[in-house]
Amino acid sequence: MSEAAQPEHSWCQKIFDELDPPDSLVEEAGWDIENESKWVQNVLTELMQQAMPAFCIRKPKGFSPRETGLYLGQQCANLYSMGEMVPEQTPEQIKAAEAKVKFLEQNRSVPGVGSLLDLTESLDPSLASLAEFYPIFEKALHHAFQEALDQPKREDAAEFFQGFAKGISRAGLSKAGLTGSTTATLIYFKLFFHRREVERLKNCPALRQFLIQNGVPENVLGCEGRLQKLIGRIGLTLGKRGRPSKKVAKMRHPS
Repeated sequence: MSEAAQPEHSWCQKIFDELDPPDSLVEEAGWDIENESKWVQNVLTELMQQAMPAFCIRKPKGFSPRETGLYLGQQCANLYSMGEMVPEQTPEQIKAAEAKVKFLEQNRSVPGVGSLLDLTESLDPSLASLAEFYPIFEKALHHAFQEALDQPKREDAAEFFQGFAKGISRAGLSKAGLTGSTTATLIYFKLFFHRREVERLKNCPALRQFLIQNGVPENVLGCEGRLQKLIGRIGLTLGKRGRPSKKVAKMRHPS
């Protein structure tokens, strides 16, 4: 297809395509969200939106220069924040962290401790893969700058850099958590990282008890009605019955 026949702002689409991590990295990090249940995808979308307040993940406005700039700028802001939150550790700090982990391991049965350790262990491969993804992001970012400057329309370049400036000025991460966090953020985290156990629960009271046992305070959960509304909003259905066995099906529908 010739450049003249390409759709407007196709260069923005190419930048987003470049940001797709390779399949090997996705498998290594456990990021294969497309094969998860719809409710799990909804939870992750909510958490991502809270971590990227400058960019509308729920209803993206297409691949415009402004949206591309917003997305890249917000990601840069998050990377800066992560670098500030995780400075190079001294031998003494490393030793203290190892002692803390050992203490937690000895108290894994305490409500919330086992969940925290599971979360830490599940994040290890993701953090390692993030380091491998950084060069991919950096290359796409530099390419986006060059593409924006090469556009024949000054307005396109201006929109991209205005979006980037707005995105990088909005912090999405901090030591206090996600910038856009709500009273439901901790619940979303627990639902996501314990999604396998959650899907086996029978009803909302069982889910409430499970969340309490895994470190969610009762005052954060609120009343049972609030939790019921929350899981309804993300599309989580508890106690779903599986497909009946062939023997049971034959008894119900005798030939």
